Formats: sequence, C-alpha cells, structure tokens
Amino acid sequence: MLFQPAKMIPLLLPLVAASPARLISRGPMIPAPFKLVANVTAYPMATDINSWEVVSEDSLDKSCLRSAYLVAPGGGDKWAQWTHENNGTTYTTVNLDTSGNGDGEGKTGGIIVTPGGTATVPSANTVDVNLCSEGTAGVGIVNNTVLGWDNGWTDGWMACPVSAVPGAEGDDGDIVLSVKERGQRTIYGCSNVDLKVLYV
Repeated sequence: MLFQPAKMIPLLLPLVAASPARLISRGPMIPAPFKLVANVTAYPMATDINSWEVVSEDSLDKSCLRSAYLVAPGGGDKWAQWTHENNGTTYTTVNLDTSGNGDGEGKTGGIIVTPGGTATVPSANTVDVNLCSEGTAGVGIVNNTVLGWDNGWTDGWMACPVSAVPGAEGDDGDIVLSVKERGQRTIYGCSNVDLKVLYV
C-alpha cells in the first residue's frame, strides 16, 4: 500500500506536461486573435467598466491616429500580436486584426503608447491606435494574460472619462484609455485597469 501512490505518478505527468503547450500555442509564439478586456484594480468609477472591451474610435479629422476607448462587453475590436525584426532587434507589436484570424493579413495599425508624468505632476496621455503604422515596439502580451510593455514601463493603464484626458476624442460619457509612467499617480476620476487578453 505504501508504494501504490507512486504508481499513479506516471499517469499524471502527461497531463501536467500538456498544459504549458496549450498556452504557448495561443500566446505570443503563434499569432491568434484576441480581445482586450478591462479589469478594474483600483479607484472604481460610478460606471462599472469591468469586462468592457478596447476599441479604436473613428477619428474626427480622419487622420491616422484614433483614440482607444472602452465599450460594453461584446463590442470590442479583435487584436493580434506580431513579432518583427528591425536592424537585428526583435520586438513585438499589438495591432488591429481585421481579418479576425491572427494571421497578420488584416492588420491595419497598432496601439501607440506615450507615457509621461510623475507622482506630483500626472500626465493624461492618450492611448491611440495608429492606422498608418505598426504599434509601439514592445507593447505585447505578458504571460499570455495581460497587455504590457517590456521597455521599462510597469505602472499600467488607466480608464478615464473623456473629459479627463486632454486631446482624446469622444462624446460625454465615453471612457478612454490613458497610460501611467512608473511612479505616476492615477488621474483624479480615472480607474486603474489591467487589460486582460481574451482569445476569441
């Protein structure tokens, strides 16, 4: 009886080994379409934006840049991540995936992140989608679960009423995305959010 549990170990090992392979196949190694879904981590607003999805707003002046904002579940854009080589440097970008299958054929522009601000002088920088070029280098999926940036910025995303973010386009009541520099405090009236990856 003492040795019987040991006989079960070989039966369990194949199941344990199979799990990481499944994650990798749907993650950064192989492009796959996904939605970016907000999860409020601090400072919730009166409007419950948990599970709201990221979309790119039509530009009023029809330029390349569009504000990124949140809409109720089911209305978000599809995105996909691609790896690029540039002068020997490998980097990732997350772009709109209009083809809907993650193959890169439908990409129409990427997420542009320009962080700034400090604890004493916070900055309400918009998160944009540039329809004329790739997204900001290094913006990509972290551990198959959330959207992050590998260039040293770690303080995350903010969801803000459009009125709190100068330069953002939108109507009253729209919730736009902004970004925090390391050490920056959250803009008053905004929520801290993770942008979770939901493969579709």
